[in-house]
Amino acid sequence: MEYRARLEEARNRIVEVEPSEAARQMPSSTVVDVREPNEIAAGRIEGSINVKPGDVETAAPTLLPDRHQSIIVYCEVGERSALVTDALGTLGYENVVNLAGGFRRWVATGHPWLADSGLTLAQHERYSRHTTLAEVGVAGQQKLLAAKVLVVGAGGLGSPAAL
Repeated sequence: MEYRARLEEARNRIVEVEPSEAARQMPSSTVVDVREPNEIAAGRIEGSINVKPGDVETAAPTLLPDRHQSIIVYCEVGERSALVTDALGTLGYENVVNLAGGFRRWVATGHPWLADSGLTLAQHERYSRHTTLAEVGVAGQQKLLAAKVLVVGAGGLGSPAAL
């Protein structure tokens, strides 16, 4: 089945909550982040645990042993987490909600978050291709941002190349 069709079916079966409602529920809920490590490096909701979407079925019994507990699932924009929320419901979890709009809406509405990488959210988005490379990563990108270069005597042809 096509991704968009699966997503729409999942959204018809799950409950989505706005960031303000999720923030109200968080003290008594387990918060599950289903983003990739390079996305989490840009920032995360404090206290969240990470489970890759493909690992939900195998990791859930260990990480989420109580099927009655309150669980809030989020990803970057709320799509992957909608599918994971639906999958958890299929596994018998009774009180699972999806964070509508995901981490981006959480940040945009002014809710607190932690930046583990030292990069701002805008920097992480701009340099995401660099940070996913094993040769660069977040640490390498931070070094590049801190570096300074002086070009002397490049001339009329060399100065555009220096950019």
